[in-house]
Amino acid sequence: MSLRIRWKEAPAYPSLIKGPAVGVVDGRLLVAGGMSYPWREVEYGFWLATEDSPEPVPSLAVPGENIESPIGTWHPLPPLPIGPGWTSGAAVAGGLAVVGGRRRAVGMRATADVWFLDVRAGATTWQRLPDRPSPAMVATTFAHGDFLYTAFGTDWHPHEHAIEDPDIYRMDVSRRFG
Repeated sequence: MSLRIRWKEAPAYPSLIKGPAVGVVDGRLLVAGGMSYPWREVEYGFWLATEDSPEPVPSLAVPGENIESPIGTWHPLPPLPIGPGWTSGAAVAGGLAVVGGRRRAVGMRATADVWFLDVRAGATTWQRLPDRPSPAMVATTFAHGDFLYTAFGTDWHPHEHAIEDPDIYRMDVSRRFG
């Protein structure tokens, strides 16, 4: 038996972007950070409904505001406290985690910052989580359950991945308040 999978074109993102954190949480496609054209680190992000909702949903950008979220409409996320370019991230523990990235403000160097937007709780601000043990941009980040994994990456050697840190790290994001 063969699978029949087809690509479907989605609504265009509001900005030309590369290197963001991306994930799906509770029917929302979330995209945050990255590099926009003209190439600079960005602190913004947007979400898109992946299914129709008959009820208004929390906006994520304005406290207490509920909005209609028809498929095909991008909505703003709250701004990240930093603008990480060449970041990575994943949907985990009911939210989106943004891990590392490059920051012009620190001399075009990588950061170890980890930020979390608790979508399931309707958060309208990003929460700082413990730093990744080493700075990294273009890291590999993924999740399984409440665990966030991040591996490899580099400081600023675009063609030399994992030369500084070949380790894989894991954080239980569900314990972020403990």
